[in-house]
Amino acid sequence: MLRLLLCLLAVSSVYTVEYPAGVTRSIPCVGTPGETMDLFIPKSYLTNTDQLFPILFISGPGGTPRTMNMNSWAERNNVILASINNSKNGPSEPIIASQEAVIKTVNEQLRIHPVLRFAMGFSGAGQASWLMTNRHKDEMAGLLMIGQSGFDLQFPNHIPVAFLYGKQEPNKSGIESKMKKLLAAKNPLHHKIIEGGHIPGTPADRAELLDWILAQARIHHPGLSDNEKSTYRQSVLTDITAFIADKNWTDACQKANAFLCVPLAAKSPEGKEIAAALIHASFESAKAQTNLASSYLQLCQLSSSPYISSNKRIKKEVKSLMKDMKKKKKELKKVEKDFKAYQSLKKTADANTNSPAKMKKVQTYAEGFIDKSPNSPLVPLMKELIAQCS
Repeated sequence: MLRLLLCLLAVSSVYTVEYPAGVTRSIPCVGTPGETMDLFIPKSYLTNTDQLFPILFISGPGGTPRTMNMNSWAERNNVILASINNSKNGPSEPIIASQEAVIKTVNEQLRIHPVLRFAMGFSGAGQASWLMTNRHKDEMAGLLMIGQSGFDLQFPNHIPVAFLYGKQEPNKSGIESKMKKLLAAKNPLHHKIIEGGHIPGTPADRAELLDWILAQARIHHPGLSDNEKSTYRQSVLTDITAFIADKNWTDACQKANAFLCVPLAAKSPEGKEIAAALIHASFESAKAQTNLASSYLQLCQLSSSPYISSNKRIKKEVKSLMKDMKKKKKELKKVEKDFKAYQSLKKTADANTNSPAKMKKVQTYAEGFIDKSPNSPLVPLMKELIAQCS
């Protein structure tokens, strides 16, 4: 906390380099000839001049990773992006030198938060990001590994780690082994499996996992003050309220779900309001669906939500609407039956994470369901279940 206070006091006097909003390429690093970085600066950095900003360090296996098309995500979340241009696959000494040059430069030139620092890398650059996180474990707050497993170096268990990899990823067994170790160490853990092999995924894939990492860090990182955590929770509620005002049900639901999946967040003073907002947005989203089966599935999910009991009006309306919809379409009975089967499978998977045989059984059923009913609205849920069991 003393370190954070000193950083805040120094904000107005130490940082003399002014970068424009957007991307600036090939910036020379301080005191290290030949080392460069690229930066993305969100617009809020120029207006909120008394604020310390989160930063995401990006590495690429061939060097010069640019920003991996994460500018929109960074703008939305008020995060600085810093690409480590000279870090690439090879001996560890040059990689470490490049990383330290960039860290030194952003520390001296930018208003960087002392603990909200994250790393992301694809393939061998994921390994480099793992090493960087381990060396600076007291300052780092999260890591996104893409197509790689990392090393046998443990982080403090407040650091969340997410993995993104393809179904045919050659490093899949190593990734899954590492996830088990992180789970045993009680690190917050998330993963997403996508179609393909050794690939970096899409910006949307990466954004989904980075959203989760950022929420985890900003809610329970021990280096944050109570006031910082409270301010973040309030900002999430403000964003969700704005989405609902704009009838942007999708973003409202995504933001609320990302927040509520963190146990400490759900129990926070803002958690109750955000849960209520989620129920409202989910109900409106279901009503706005033009496909009757998709709308009915959303209502099924909503009716089983742990948060709906606090809103008796919507609970009653959901039940009534589902009853009316079933009268109109016989196909909805199949949707309801399939959803109940999904719930049973999900319950089995959640309760048997240490039983490969039972997880395989759930995975096989879900894969068979997709083969038989490729157009069912439950396919996305079954794919999530497959990813969980993989």
